[in-house]
Amino acid sequence: FRYLAVFLGLILMAPDSMAQEDTGSSPQERRYVCITMVTQVLRCGYLIDDDGREITLETPEIGVIILPKSDVISIQDATEGARSQSLNPSSQRAQQSILNPDRAPQSSRYFFAPSALPMEQEEGYAHLNPLLLNVTSQVSENLMLGAALSWVGFGATLKASARLSDEVYGSVGAMGLVGFYDLGPTFFPFVNLTRGNQNNHASIAFAALNFDGQVSPMINFSACKEINPRVWLITENYYFADPMLFSEQLLLSVGGRWWKNNQNRLGEFALMMMITEDGEAIPIPWLGTTWPF
Repeated sequence: FRYLAVFLGLILMAPDSMAQEDTGSSPQERRYVCITMVTQVLRCGYLIDDDGREITLETPEIGVIILPKSDVISIQDATEGARSQSLNPSSQRAQQSILNPDRAPQSSRYFFAPSALPMEQEEGYAHLNPLLLNVTSQVSENLMLGAALSWVGFGATLKASARLSDEVYGSVGAMGLVGFYDLGPTFFPFVNLTRGNQNNHASIAFAALNFDGQVSPMINFSACKEINPRVWLITENYYFADPMLFSEQLLLSVGGRWWKNNQNRLGEFALMMMITEDGEAIPIPWLGTTWPF
């Protein structure tokens, strides 16, 4: 009887053991998907859970996230490793520049002063600051054209760039405005030299501000340093040989530019310091916004 009991016990235990072995030998494969959101963002990752109200996704960029299903347009299977991205055209252009270590979403301009670097052909940007609204496009490999509107007038901008050697560029250009309020025309020609790549570069420029019949020659030194793929440190500085508007002799500035992924734009902030002929220091905050396209 004892042997019969042992034999029956082994028979009853066998199915459980086999089931455990089968379960361990064929684990369930995780599904990799890309989810299109109403915010024009494509979220990609492993589908962890879908309870009908929320979707849990393990992304390669930031780990596990929870998405409201009411904000989902579609869910599609995707190649493992596909990454999240914006479906907004301007954001896509910026994201491509950010992911490429040799590119930057904005390298042709510092805060106001231009660099000699060109953009890629057919790229462009719209820039807004307290003094000026400017829309610029790279119409050919070396030529950039734009339109400008400011408190003193409206007009156009132009810059022609040339690569002089490895990581050395030169450009000539100008901004011309037709004056408002009986003001004369404003003309701002310049020539500059830039050394570096799109993320890290420095420029020296010679220019002359022609405003309402007065002329003020100036020298500009500007530089940009990448802190990380979405943040840049910028300095822009001027020496005026013949101050005219505010008795300004020097204008010094330091600040930064950063990519706002959720708003598809670049933000800018700087603290500028105007030094007058009398030695008075006047702090001036600078705010700017750029939309690459």
